[in-house]
Amino acid sequence: MAKWNMKPEHYMIAMIVSFVIAAISFSGVILKNDVVGRLIFGFVWVIVGIGWLGQYFNLKNKEK
Repeated sequence: MAKWNMKPEHYMIAMIVSFVIAAISFSGVILKNDVVGRLIFGFVWVIVGIGWLGQYFNLKNKEK
């Protein structure tokens, strides 16, 4: 796996952005007439956000 030299704050920002995109998707702003597509799009962004959250905690634990 590639090593990125990112600060924990960057992971937190990426996580927040992905959860905001998921919330926008679930609220119906994106793909207003396609419920299945909206759910798939939202859940994918939630999974991406959880991945960024895991990277954040992993880096925070390495700093201690």
